[in-house]
Amino acid sequence: MQSPFGRRRPEQRHKKDDGIIRRTIILSSANSRRVRVAGAIVTLTVVAAAGWWWRSRPTVRREAGLNVLLITIDTLRADAVGAYGRAGAPTPWIDRLAEGGVRFTHAYAHNVVTLPSHANILTGRLL
Repeated sequence: MQSPFGRRRPEQRHKKDDGIIRRTIILSSANSRRVRVAGAIVTLTVVAAAGWWWRSRPTVRREAGLNVLLITIDTLRADAVGAYGRAGAPTPWIDRLAEGGVRFTHAYAHNVVTLPSHANILTGRLL
């Protein structure tokens, strides 16, 4: 059966099941080949876009002499550490690290649970 635009229309067969007429469209081999080609094009486009995204993401800048040591301790108050003013605190290694590095006196948690707080600290995003 020809359409007015010169393309062949898919064959249609009518089935009668339980009083309901159902149409079944049988695709020709040319139509199924078009579907496969279109699927291949979409797949290649998605793979190319994923490759472009992977190569264009920002890289971490590594500079000599920059070292970061992040110490996070769950349920430790500042007044229990010698670096924050407690005399005779049992934290000599943390106190030595604090003397030679940067020590923060104010910290605000984005979350009250440890795991999401670590995700916030390490990604720099409010999750």
